[in-house]
Amino acid sequence: MRARCYGGVTVHYFKPSLDVRTDTISSRDGFQAKAILVNKGADLLEHLVVPTEPEMVIIDEAQFFDDSIIVAVQVLKRRGFNVVIAGLGLDYRRNPFGPMGELMAISDTPVVRKYSVCTVLGCYEDGIYTQRLRNDLPDSAYSPTTIVDGVDGSITYTSRCEKHHEIPDYSEYLLKLLLK
Repeated sequence: MRARCYGGVTVHYFKPSLDVRTDTISSRDGFQAKAILVNKGADLLEHLVVPTEPEMVIIDEAQFFDDSIIVAVQVLKRRGFNVVIAGLGLDYRRNPFGPMGELMAISDTPVVRKYSVCTVLGCYEDGIYTQRLRNDLPDSAYSPTTIVDGVDGSITYTSRCEKHHEIPDYSEYLLKLLLK
């Protein structure tokens, strides 16, 4: 993290306690840092005071937070923190994931989207969607939105392109929502 390595900036790392896999934040370049686990977005404010020098707040897996994260981020920005947020913009059904849509909308810098490569053998397209697999098969649209990878051994996630992303009963699921 450049802020920590080069700028001498104090960096605070946070993750939602729902993500029980680890209390560590890891970047693609191998950087790791221990994070404070919090139950909801508003809990961030309990751990931070108004900075006297530049400070940064890194929030990972933000899609798992409740909507109070939106107000907490706005408060932190007004208090002078530089806030960086990472999370999945879409859930496995391709719907906005938790508060991520609103967090992207209130961002004061351009939103950077990073994608991996589709994991289907021989496909090299951007893996823009998250494919949830249950026992190695695409999961039902009727499953809960949030299931943390690694908690239930039958659930795994992978990246898929538009062509290879599947939700077996999604049309039926949408029609039932529409008719409610």
